[in-house]
Amino acid sequence: MTGCTRNRKKPAGRPKNATTEVLDIAKIHQDWDGCVELCDRVMDGGNLLVEPHEDNIPSSVANFLALQPFITRMSLSSTRPLPAIETLREEVECFYLKCKRGGTSADFPDVVQIAWKVRKMLGFIKMKVRRREVSSAPLFNFTFMPLHVRKE
Repeated sequence: MTGCTRNRKKPAGRPKNATTEVLDIAKIHQDWDGCVELCDRVMDGGNLLVEPHEDNIPSSVANFLALQPFITRMSLSSTRPLPAIETLREEVECFYLKCKRGGTSADFPDVVQIAWKVRKMLGFIKMKVRRREVSSAPLFNFTFMPLHVRKE
C-alpha cells in the first residue's frame, strides 16, 4: 500500500508568535526601599512577605506593601502581565542587600522561594480582577482595582 497517509507527518506550519507578555519590574527594589515599614521589617530580621503566604485575600492584604508596586505596574496594561521569575529573584536579592541582609548565608533568605510566592500571590490577584470578584476586605477593594477601570 503506497497510498497510506497514516505514517506521513504534517508539513510544519508557520511558527507561532509568543504571546506571553512579561511585566517590567526594573528597579522595583527602590520602591520597596522607599517604604519605611518594609525596610524596618527586613532590617530587623524579618522577611519581605508576612506569614502566611497563601492564595487568599487576607494574605494578599497582609502583604499589601510588598505587592503594591507590582499591582500598580500591572494595572497599566490591559493584559496585566506577571513578572519573570528570574528578574523578580534579582529584585528581591537587591532589596535584601540594600537592607544590609545577605552578608552570610544565614542572613540571606531563600530569595527564589520568596520570588515564587510573590508571583503566586500576583497571579491570585490577577485572577480575582479578571473574575471581578468582590472582596470583603476594604483595603483590597480600593487598592487592587485596576487604574484604568477606577472611577473617582
